[in-house]
Amino acid sequence: MILDAHTHLFPEEVRKKRKVFCSRDAAFRLLYSDEKARLAGLEDLLEAMDREGVDKSVICGFPWSDPGLCREGNDFLFACYQKAPSRVLPFACPPLLPARQAEKELERCLSLGARGIGELAFYTRTIQARDIDRLANLLKPLGGSGIPLLLHVNEPVGMNTRERP
Repeated sequence: MILDAHTHLFPEEVRKKRKVFCSRDAAFRLLYSDEKARLAGLEDLLEAMDREGVDKSVICGFPWSDPGLCREGNDFLFACYQKAPSRVLPFACPPLLPARQAEKELERCLSLGARGIGELAFYTRTIQARDIDRLANLLKPLGGSGIPLLLHVNEPVGMNTRERP
């Protein structure tokens, strides 16, 4: 079996109104403001999977700063799963703040059949000790459950890479 362990899917509204969503979220703007950056939907993914011989794909949304957008993104992933349950594995992306909303969204997504959590990311800044504490508290109930976590841990995207003295 060939598994693509990291894909991102976006609802049609996000794909059609990219500039609006870029204005709403700094991390999304950083990654997707360039029109050349592809925003894929389920049909795009399934076509690519068939072309490349991929059996299943983990589907992730985006770690929006707005909890409402996180919820909408998760709902979209579950709708994709309903359309292609043998091809995709939905990973839920709860908001990181506020903590109570994050917990509720995580619980909701797990009850809907999320196969994992992620991609959680810190695109616009480095991860800090308080972020690790928040993640540990949020994800503590998953300990021993076998539910995978996809965490983007590189340094911030778009960082100035000029050589430093």
